[in-house]
Amino acid sequence: EALISYQEGIQILLNYSKSLTDEVKKTHFLSTIEKYITRAEELKILSEKKNVHERITIENNSIGYSYETIFQKYLDSNVFNVEIKDPHIRTLQQCKNLLCFCELLVKCCENLKTVFLLTTEDSTTDQKLWLEDLKSGLKSDFKVELTIQYTTALHDRAIVLSNGIVIKIDRGLDYFQVDDDDDDHDHDDHDHEDEDNEDEDNKDEDNKDEAGEQEEKLSISGHYDLDLCPCHKTIIEIFRKEKT
Repeated sequence: EALISYQEGIQILLNYSKSLTDEVKKTHFLSTIEKYITRAEELKILSEKKNVHERITIENNSIGYSYETIFQKYLDSNVFNVEIKDPHIRTLQQCKNLLCFCELLVKCCENLKTVFLLTTEDSTTDQKLWLEDLKSGLKSDFKVELTIQYTTALHDRAIVLSNGIVIKIDRGLDYFQVDDDDDDHDHDDHDHEDEDNEDEDNKDEDNKDEAGEQEEKLSISGHYDLDLCPCHKTIIEIFRKEKT
C-alpha cells in the first residue's frame, strides 16, 4: 500500500510540475520527485524480499541439489501450467537438464497441462530435434503440451508455476557440472549476461564431443539422479508472486 501511495504521489507531482513556470519552484518539485522515486524503488526491493520463501546458495563442487530435492515441495496438484525462461537450453546436456525437470513435473503435478519454454536458438547443434523429441513424449505419454519459443534476446532465468511460485536461478537449469557444458557459458554466478563472444575452437570441440550422440532421443524414463552430480556455484531464490 505504501508503494502504491508513493507511485500515485509521484504522478501527481509530475503532472503539477509540468504546469509550473517558476524555475525555482519547478526545480524544487523535481528534486522532491527524485527523492520519492528513490524511496519507491527501496520499498519495491523490500516488498520483493518479503515475499522470498527460500534462498539457497549452492557452493562449487557440492552435491545433493537435484531438482527434486530443491523444488519438489513447491510442485503439487495446483500446478496446471509452467513457464520456463532459460537462454541455455541448447546443448544435448542442457536439453537433458530440461528433460529431468519435466520428469519431476509430470511426477509431482498430476494436473499439469502445459509447459512453455522460452530459450535461445542454436543452429550448431540438434537442439530443435532434441526438444521436439521431448515435446512428442510429453504429449503422447502424459498428455502435457510443450510449447517452445525461440528468441535472440533473453538473459533472465525464471520458472513460473501457476500456483504462484516463482523460481529464479542464477545459472538457470544448467547448474550441474557436466563436461560437455563447461565451455557453453560464463560460470560467474553473478553474471546474468550471455557470453557475446564464445571461443569458436571450444565450441567446435563441444560439437565434436556431441557428434556421436546426435541420434540420441530424449524420452521421460527416470534414469538420472542429479543428487549425485557436483554443482557449479549458484544462487536460487524462490518466492510467491503477488496476486494482481
